[in-house]
Amino acid sequence: KEAFDVILNKDYKDKRKKEGQEVVRLVKRYNKLQKLYSTYMVGMFREIYSDGKIHPSFNSCGTDSHRISCDSPNLLNLPRPLEKVKEPKREQYATEEGYKIDLAEYKKDKAEYDFWIQFEIRSLLIPDNKDDIIISSDYNALEKRLTANRSKDKSLVRLFEEKLDPHSLTASFVFPEEL
Repeated sequence: KEAFDVILNKDYKDKRKKEGQEVVRLVKRYNKLQKLYSTYMVGMFREIYSDGKIHPSFNSCGTDSHRISCDSPNLLNLPRPLEKVKEPKREQYATEEGYKIDLAEYKKDKAEYDFWIQFEIRSLLIPDNKDDIIISSDYNALEKRLTANRSKDKSLVRLFEEKLDPHSLTASFVFPEEL
């Protein structure tokens, strides 16, 4: 991936190198589409019951670390939702040139967004009734947050109040010489 990104981020003047960049873009897009298809589309299709729905199993003790797990299918590893692309507003720019540069970048990003939005896996998950909703939650470091709350440990509480990364902090204790 990183080698692809290095190639894509260069500003080539040579026509053949620019064509090569486009090939790299297409290969990256193909790889992502293949992953979406094989992992999510085919995987979920296999799990459809006779009622036309999937019925995943959420396991409260499904891992060695006692985290919640999910299978048949695993809905805990769906791709992150796409973030909408924001159009630049002319009045926020001091110069027309800066605005035009960002507007051109926005148009490229918007075209990419419009392409990928049709493959948004989460849009396949719909509630039974129009008044029902589906909630998506990210329990970022939930166990550590609960421990901080229950133990009132000053260091842990400070960690979350200051929005520090709990995993990096833990790693710094385990591997102090490497950080």
